[in-house]
Amino acid sequence: MECDATSHALEGAVVSHHILVIGLDADREAARQRGEAVFPEHPDERSYTLICPDGNGCKGFLRCGEPHWFGGVPIEHDINHDNSVPSGYEHEEREFHGVTHLWREGWGWTVPYEGCIVNYVDWEYPTGVAQYPIGQYDVEDDWIDDSCWVEFANVEPLAAQQPAMAAAAL
Repeated sequence: MECDATSHALEGAVVSHHILVIGLDADREAARQRGEAVFPEHPDERSYTLICPDGNGCKGFLRCGEPHWFGGVPIEHDINHDNSVPSGYEHEEREFHGVTHLWREGWGWTVPYEGCIVNYVDWEYPTGVAQYPIGQYDVEDDWIDDSCWVEFANVEPLAAQQPAMAAAAL
C-alpha cells in the first residue's frame, strides 16, 4: 500500500508525551570520541532527536493514495468530485485492497498509522530550543491540520527532575 505524506494525529487523541534528546551533532561527537575537547555552545553543533516511549498513544492517520472502488465505481480522492464518498458512509470503516479505511472530511480515504505519527512528519522544534543545554526533555506535541510542533512540558532536563521527584515521594 502506498500512502502520500499527508498525515495527522487522531482527532480527540490525548496529547502525547515524547522525549526530546539534545545531543552533539555527528562532527562534535566524533571529535569527543577522539578525546578532543568539545564545547557545543552553538545550536548548529547539536543534534535533536525525538523518542517516542512505548505505549505513548500518539496515533494518527495517513491519506491513502491508492484507487478505491465502491460498487464498481471509482471513488475519487477529491471530495468535491461526483464520485466522492457515497452518502451515509462518511464515518464507517471500509476495507479496500486489504486495509481498513475511514473517510475523513477534507482528507478522503485514510488509513491508520501504526508508528509514532510525530516522528513520521517533519515536526518543528520547541520555541527557544537553542537556549537549552544538552540533555533529555519531556515535550508534548501539538497539531494544526498536518503541521506538528513540539513544546517543552517541563523546562528542566529529565535527569535534573529525578532527585526532585524522589524527594517529593518521601
